[in-house]
Amino acid sequence: MAQLRGIVNYVLATVLALLLVWGFSPLSAGVRGGLTVLILLLSIPGIVYGWRQYSRLKSAHSAHEVPLPPESFSGPVVLVCGDNAPLFAGRGDSCESSQGWYLSVQSPEHYIALIRQIAAQRAGLLMRVSVMLALIPERHNDEDALKHMLLSWRRVVTQSRRWLSGIPPFWLCCWLNSPQCSEPVRWFIRTSQDAEVQSATGLDDFVPFSSQERSARHSHLTHAVWLDNLLGWLKQVQGDTERHAPPLFSVLRVVCFTSLAVCENNLWQRHITAQTTLSPATSAVAELLPFPDLAQPFLSRRRALTAFQRTVGVSGLLCGIFVGLAMTCSFINNQHLIRITNDHLMLYRHLTGNPVEPKVQAQDQLRRDAQRLERWYQRGEPLSLSMGLYQGMRLIPSLRTAISDWLPPEKPKVTSPQTVRLDSMSLFDTGKWALKAGSTKVLIGALVNIKAKPGWLIVIAGHTDDVGDDKSNQQLSLKRAESVRDWMRDTGDVAESCFAVQGYGELRPYKNNDTPEGRAANRRVEISLVPQADACRVPGMKEPSPQGGDTLAK
Repeated sequence: MAQLRGIVNYVLATVLALLLVWGFSPLSAGVRGGLTVLILLLSIPGIVYGWRQYSRLKSAHSAHEVPLPPESFSGPVVLVCGDNAPLFAGRGDSCESSQGWYLSVQSPEHYIALIRQIAAQRAGLLMRVSVMLALIPERHNDEDALKHMLLSWRRVVTQSRRWLSGIPPFWLCCWLNSPQCSEPVRWFIRTSQDAEVQSATGLDDFVPFSSQERSARHSHLTHAVWLDNLLGWLKQVQGDTERHAPPLFSVLRVVCFTSLAVCENNLWQRHITAQTTLSPATSAVAELLPFPDLAQPFLSRRRALTAFQRTVGVSGLLCGIFVGLAMTCSFINNQHLIRITNDHLMLYRHLTGNPVEPKVQAQDQLRRDAQRLERWYQRGEPLSLSMGLYQGMRLIPSLRTAISDWLPPEKPKVTSPQTVRLDSMSLFDTGKWALKAGSTKVLIGALVNIKAKPGWLIVIAGHTDDVGDDKSNQQLSLKRAESVRDWMRDTGDVAESCFAVQGYGELRPYKNNDTPEGRAANRRVEISLVPQADACRVPGMKEPSPQGGDTLAK
């Protein structure tokens, strides 16, 4: 479950990073694309690795499954390691007592698997887990093997801190044969905060060990000698305290005097005989050892964060970082919007309107800015300008005022010259190209709007009907066009460069040549003005030029 929560945080961090890059950052599209690739390269391997770890741990749980307390269980959960076989004989690997729930741990590897199983299936129990090292000194003959076992358990408990939000309470419970035969089960408890040893035979009769009655004085002295030697022997077999291994006496020490089967020449027997010349009482019958329920109230409750709380905390931290960076980017984007809009306003006010075009372009830009800001005001601002920092609505009044305080002058209407179409029969005799008498009046009335001016070419085109051969008709149309040109040139004193003469013959009929009316309409001379830069230029003529003005700065 811890790996699954890690995957959730990885995905959350990836989504927030991409949202920050594409939704808020003021960077260019190319830089955003590069950052996106970098984010995916960093996040996808972590997500894949976390998912594989989760799948592997999930499949590994089935090999070490231990019945766990139900979700509703609210008491302490004790993982029992060390000499736990006599404690769970006939009880199974999971046993509930009156004060807690005990789970048997077979080996250091099984301990890690059990912790992972609890984290995956009962994450709510993690903060109530403690580790009890069960020790029966009278069943050990090899001191080096015992030291190695104790050190291995101390190290593996330290390794479980990543699942238990720190090192769990690690305490010692030791079972010994009573110093005297036929003595009831007696418990002795000493905590790290209390120097006084508590003695009890049941859950409710705890008394300080030093306050026993005189009638039990002999038993008191015997127990005192046994306890003093036991603590000294435990310090000896524990060895030096390593930085990565918690001491056995860091939380709670519990000693139980009862009856149990032992092995010959065991470590405790050799030690107590050497120190006191006394030998402990032995029992030939192996009895079921009692659970140390009366020690549960002495265990301190951990206040560290659970894995779920840590996950929520990391998620909250990621969201907080995202909000901070998003607000920073939004502030930068809003300042950029204000600066660009003010630049457009300053440029517009700087232009005088002469020439008109730069001022019109600047005004169009202000209109686009105003339309965009009004659209955002109505539909909501973009994500990159949000987070409560949007300032665009404050710019709308100044834009509206600037747009309405100037109107461009109306452009003069330019009337395109129309083509003048003259009937050839009113100007020429049939088959002739010389102007006949009376044609001058027709030309003057028709050509009143055709005037020579620089930059305009007077194009005179002659046309005929389809009567006759093509070559003759083309020559006739050209000659008639030249006659009209000569008359206009001589009458109006117009330069030769102002004219262009064309003869099309019957190639461009105006109407159908199948009827007399159509043929009459096709016999014509057309005069039109065509713009041409170098046309009608008289030597010495000066063109009017603009007297300075405004230009748009790039």
